[in-house]
Amino acid sequence: MLQFIRERAQSWIAWVIVTLLIIPFALWGINQYFDGGKEVPAAKVNDIEISQQRLQQVFYQQQQRLREMLGDNYRPDMFPEEQMRQQVLDGLIEQELLVQTAMGSGMRIGNGLLAATIHNVPAFQMDGQFSQQVYERALNARGIPASVFEGDLRRDMLTQQLYAGVVRSDFATPLERRAMQQLAGQQRDIGFLLLPLADFIAKAQVSDDEVSAYYEAQGTLFMQPEQVSVSYLELSAEQIAQGIKVGEEELRARYEAQLASYSTPEERHARHILIQVAPGADAAAEAAARAEADKLLAQVRGGTPFADVARKSSQDPVSAAEGGDLGFFGRGVMDKAFEDATFALKPGEVSELVRSAFGYHIIRLETVRGGSTRPFAEVREQILAEVRNERAEQQFYDQAEQLANLTYEHPDTLEQAASQLALTVKQSEPFTRRGGAELLANPRLVSAAFSEDVLARGNNSEVIEVGRNHLVVLRALQHQPEMRRPLESVREDIVTRLRRDKAAVAAHEAAVALQQQLQQGGDPALVAKGARAKWQRKDGLAREDGSVDAAVLRKAFSIPRPQAAQPNWDLVVTANGDIAVVGLYAVRDGEVAEGEAGAAGDLERASGDAAFAATLGSVRTAASISRPARQP
Repeated sequence: MLQFIRERAQSWIAWVIVTLLIIPFALWGINQYFDGGKEVPAAKVNDIEISQQRLQQVFYQQQQRLREMLGDNYRPDMFPEEQMRQQVLDGLIEQELLVQTAMGSGMRIGNGLLAATIHNVPAFQMDGQFSQQVYERALNARGIPASVFEGDLRRDMLTQQLYAGVVRSDFATPLERRAMQQLAGQQRDIGFLLLPLADFIAKAQVSDDEVSAYYEAQGTLFMQPEQVSVSYLELSAEQIAQGIKVGEEELRARYEAQLASYSTPEERHARHILIQVAPGADAAAEAAARAEADKLLAQVRGGTPFADVARKSSQDPVSAAEGGDLGFFGRGVMDKAFEDATFALKPGEVSELVRSAFGYHIIRLETVRGGSTRPFAEVREQILAEVRNERAEQQFYDQAEQLANLTYEHPDTLEQAASQLALTVKQSEPFTRRGGAELLANPRLVSAAFSEDVLARGNNSEVIEVGRNHLVVLRALQHQPEMRRPLESVREDIVTRLRRDKAAVAAHEAAVALQQQLQQGGDPALVAKGARAKWQRKDGLAREDGSVDAAVLRKAFSIPRPQAAQPNWDLVVTANGDIAVVGLYAVRDGEVAEGEAGAAGDLERASGDAAFAATLGSVRTAASISRPARQP
């Protein structure tokens, strides 16, 4: 680690070496180098493993995206961790299947296309242009190495390429389009009554014996996973920069030294009329050309529009048709004599004859732009940041070496390093092997916190790089092995589960009894009254009607058409556990509009998506997918 820092601080060649080292470490995880690849993978797709570290990284990134999207409205309980982790793993398996299929079909994403895609991301741009600094800062803020991000993006683009190839190959027949319009515009007359689960929960009784039996039978549900809390030191160039003082005189001196970088070069917009003189022309040809140019100058001086004279008489084959318009140009572009004459004019002025290597010119200056310099006050903060960052980076490398030495030489404490480097020892809340909050969600830190050297031997971790110029050293503070929570601490949770389970069974039995009464011709209003439920009737229900519960709406459009005067009845459980008994009275198909482009497009998109889903299903069936038991 120390040698790594020395090389990095001393030579640009070290950056090449570091890059070559980072790529395999980022792709496969540092544990692979020390445990011989013995880590149980999260999943295996054919011959390709999806590592636990990869799953943790993507899970962490998904959490970060949700926090950014929801802001202050984000709550961890909105997204159950186990469910979300399973969804992330399913997504990784699906992506791996698609990537393997695309690669097997000869599809590739070239470096040029990948770079162009990254350059067009607004989040990586400054003033509308791609900025490498902004790009690196955005990735570092999320703890994502560029190699990992670019690899993920390449894979995503590859799967999109496969998706487009499958979806765009599908089409809809006229008969399918008619059926699509009939279904899309279909309306249904329904009625339903709702049995609230809460009413049944209130009546459910749970005994102590039932609680004890459930606790013994389902004990794994109440396991408290292994946890560790850590103390740690953070060292970052950004943190160092904030404490660096820079004098005003130094800022002004740098401004003067770099004045050119804060200036916009002057550019001039001009027109010209050219009478050519061939190289090596004799005196007679020279005089004839000058005489012709004098005649044209006189026309311009006499009031003939410059552009008209240029179109008619200029011998410049490029600009003559444009009225002699040369557009904007700066110094160092044109013939020197032509340039000097142009930059001596004021807007609207016409030059005397100007002899260049090409012949005689008459020049008219249209407008001037640029030539301004941003004042010191405007760029002061930019210069201050540059100076601070330069000094902070050098100090960072020096302090990083000290940090590594001090925490290695004093493996049982962080206080020595904190004292000498003026750092603060911070403490975390307990977290599991799945990671903690914010910084402690970083997979590298989680791996270090649960490593044998830190957890069992009580040593400081190595210096861990969590971002560009951002290091962390940690040590275990408190360790809690995996254990089953005491019955009393989970009693209320068990009672709630059992009461809800009993209530769900009772509600379903009651709903089945009501369904039978209605199927036998019972009056819905009277049946609902007897069950103390509310009867609701909804005629002309459309597929996107938001006035009824989403589960009831889906059920209403899945019940078969009634074949007689009697409605068809079915049951559906809503999202909150309530049970609805739904009756379908009538169905009216939507109108067919010939040549309706929108419906055809919707159908083809749906058909294409169905084709892609079928392709994915076929690939999944043919693949060898395993999910070894996840380690705690």
